[in-house]
Parts: sequence; structure tokens; C-alpha cells
Amino acid sequence: VYKRQDNTPGQDLIFGEPKKNGEEIKIPVTFVPKPASGGTKIQKQPGVIDPANGQIKWTVNVNTDLSLKDLQGTIKFVDQLPTDKLNYVSIKVTPIVYNLKGVGVEGTTKELPIPTDKTNFEYELKNLDSTGYKFEYVTENVSTADVSSETISNTAQIQQNNEEIANSTNNVTVNYGPVLEKTVEENGKEATWTIKYNHNQKTRTGKELELLDQFTNTHVLKDGLSNIKVKKVDSSDQDISDAVQGTDYTIQESNTADKNGFLIKFEADAVKGQAYTIVYTTKLADPDGIIPETKTVTNDVSFGTKSTSKSITNNYNLGSKSSEVDYANKKINWKITVNPDNLALKNVVLTD
Repeated sequence: VYKRQDNTPGQDLIFGEPKKNGEEIKIPVTFVPKPASGGTKIQKQPGVIDPANGQIKWTVNVNTDLSLKDLQGTIKFVDQLPTDKLNYVSIKVTPIVYNLKGVGVEGTTKELPIPTDKTNFEYELKNLDSTGYKFEYVTENVSTADVSSETISNTAQIQQNNEEIANSTNNVTVNYGPVLEKTVEENGKEATWTIKYNHNQKTRTGKELELLDQFTNTHVLKDGLSNIKVKKVDSSDQDISDAVQGTDYTIQESNTADKNGFLIKFEADAVKGQAYTIVYTTKLADPDGIIPETKTVTNDVSFGTKSTSKSITNNYNLGSKSSEVDYANKKINWKITVNPDNLALKNVVLTD
């Protein structure tokens, strides 16, 4: 007669009827549960970024299918972080104990010490015939890659006697913000240009502190250098404050034979992880607003080895010609529009 005592894998087999003195014949046995809802040998979930501090949380489930139960020797969970990308901040492990019904019940979560090198974590796995594990750890991003975004991969392993027998890899995509970006908004004969500088919030040195912006000389700065607004912004691209000329940066014109522009030199202490947005407006160089021919205005910006460009097109504005075909009468009707922008023109000669 077997009498089940409870719902745990460890049981006593009881044979026969109790003796008069109440003693029974008991043989201790351990039943191997079968997880009721599948499970996995090892599965790492995608990293999750904490928007408050940029730290990345990882979760790895191990032996939740109890498939490691027959392994011999030393069985370890190992996670070696990419040393140039991530460091451990905290590590927790939660045992998941399966009862006779195959239901996993989470036990007490334990905080584990951070490895000395902050990248190489190992944990010995035990009771694999009835216990799975959930590892949760937080990492900080220590990447120095000078990019707008990057995908960081992380692989966790199961090792038997220091030999890998299974692994699981997942990743997280970190969006830092533009290294250098330019956009433009046209408004008639004017254009407003926006530069995003160091929005990935790196520390800049040397020539990386010099931002050169030049554009085709059919345009000039509206109101000169005083028109250029330099603002400090946060990681969400929200304004923090105006940058202070003479303290955070200096600015000067930078014109060539075919280009107009300016050069901003930032102070080193002002670009230690600080992002900037620069906004300014240009207008047609011709004081009368005349565009004698259709012209592309190319606007280039660069610092260090980084560069980007944006362009607009100013269309010829002294006149235009259109036509309409009269098929019935086999005629073409022509229309010439002169001076559609009402410019102050003198001594105009129209030849057709």
C-alpha cells in the first residue's frame, strides 16, 4: 500500500499494514516530475532597457523542462558579458521547484555577488531532477562605440565539467541618438537648418570639438552669426538651456570662394557627454531676391571624421512658360508668366 504524503517529489513508500506498535516499513524514493507546461533547457530573453538610467535587464530560464536531470559531473550556468559593452550591476537567482503535478513553484530569490571582473559569471546548478532556475541580472552599458545606435548580443551557456553543452543568445538594440544630423525646413526664399551634434552623448576631444558648417553661396546667413542659436539638450532631445558663447563655445565665419558658413569650436569640458542642437536661417544672397537660374543649395556639416549633408532647390523666379494643346484646331496656346514674385526689376528685356 503506497500512501502519498504530499505533493513533493521526495516520498516514502510504505509497505504493508502498520504494526501494533505503529511502525511501518518505509522506503524513501524520489519521483521525477514532468513539467506540465513544456519548458526549456536554456532560454535568454531579449534585454530590456530602463529608460531612467539606461541599464539593461536580462532574464535567463534554465532547466525549466528538467532535461538536465541525467547529467553527471559539475553542471554550471555561465554568462560571459562582452567586456567592451556590458558590466554586471546586480545578479539574482530564483529556484523553480516542480511538484508531482509538474507545476513549478518559485522559491526564495537570492542576491548573488558581482564577479570581480564584472563580466564573467558562473553558478553551479544542483537538484536538476526537480529544480529549474531563473537568473535575472542588470548590466550597465560601457560601450564606447561612436554610433547612433548599436545591437549588443549576449550569450548564456550551460557547461558540463567546463565544456559547453547548450547556449542561448539574445540581444538588445540601444538607440543613443544621432552622432551628427542635419534637417531643413524651407520657407519661401529662406531656409531654416537644424544640426544635431553629439546626441549620442560621447566625450569629444581634438578636432571633434570643431563643428564646420558651409553652404552654397547663393545663400547667406540671415542676420549674420547672431542668428545662430546653440542649445544644450537632454537624451530626449528636450532643451536644457542656451549654450554660453565664450564659455561653452566660440564661433566665427568660415567662407570660401563658393561657400558661406561658420565654424563653432566647443570647449572640451562642455562636450563631456553633452548633446547640442544648432538652429539658424539662411536667405537668398541676391538683395533683390532674384534667382537667375535654378540652383541647388547644398549644406554640409562636419566634425572630426563625421559629416553629413542636406540640400534644397531654389527655382528660377524671373518667369515661366506653359503650353496647352488645342487638338481640334491643331494649335498650341502658350502662356508666359513674367516676374511672378513681384520683384523690383529694371531694364527687363523679354525675348521669345
